[in-house]
Amino acid sequence: PVHRVVNPKHFDERAVSLHIYSRPFDTCVVYSPEQGTCGVINLHYTTVYGKPS
Repeated sequence: PVHRVVNPKHFDERAVSLHIYSRPFDTCVVYSPEQGTCGVINLHYTTVYGKPS
């Protein structure tokens, strides 16, 4: 499913979106609402088991 995360300006506060996935994925499909298309992108990790990669 496609979902959108927004932080309405009238809230006047910072927001955090945390996405946690169970296994290491190398790619994912992303949707561009501006273009109305989707495509596969390569993912990278900043940590592996809590240590910088």
